[in-house]
Amino acid sequence: MFQPLLDAYIESCAIDKVSHKPLLNIAVANWADFFADLFDSYKKAKEEEDKHFRGSVLYFVLSWHYNITKDANKPIDLVIGTPNGHTRKIFSYKETKRLFYTIENQAPDFNLFDYAIGFDELEFNNRYLRLPLYFDTLHRLAELCANDSTSPYKLKSNNPYFQNKPTNHFKTNHPNLCSVVNEEIDPFKREFTSFVASHKGCLVRENFHDALSSVGAIAGGGGK
Repeated sequence: MFQPLLDAYIESCAIDKVSHKPLLNIAVANWADFFADLFDSYKKAKEEEDKHFRGSVLYFVLSWHYNITKDANKPIDLVIGTPNGHTRKIFSYKETKRLFYTIENQAPDFNLFDYAIGFDELEFNNRYLRLPLYFDTLHRLAELCANDSTSPYKLKSNNPYFQNKPTNHFKTNHPNLCSVVNEEIDPFKREFTSFVASHKGCLVRENFHDALSSVGAIAGGGGK
């Protein structure tokens, strides 16, 4: 469970070391506007947004090639944004390359962005890079497993995550997952399945949910 995928991910994201990392001053726009609804303080919302961005696979890859800064008082080399929120945030950065990046079900608008990273099957010359959505999930799993002796998943040597500090909290934080992987419990004796969706409007997903619910009881949060 997951180990073959994790192995394939580590091989695919092998990153060559560089002798010199130039500065890259970036800005993010509409990265995670939902934080504004979660916190009364604008400063706290921006701190959480920045933390969320720095945890992404995009930031991880960029940081291997550049010394990343976010200084609004200096010229911005690249603005990274999503279509969430108002486009004026994107257009407010003049004469700056705009990069679309999202983990939502949204396709890039190349009238708004110069380049795009997404998971749709698209071709747009050299302006689009397909990054499957599961890459971000495997990136977060790799971060949890790196240098953790309690994790049932092991990363291959010389992986890009070798610099992570040892945590040894995986089993404590994810006891059920460890029990299944280590065959300490029977996975077929668990509940049938769970289904999580945050908004309506996808007919295929709704039909799939209805078909699945005819097989067994579904647990989950969010709206169908």
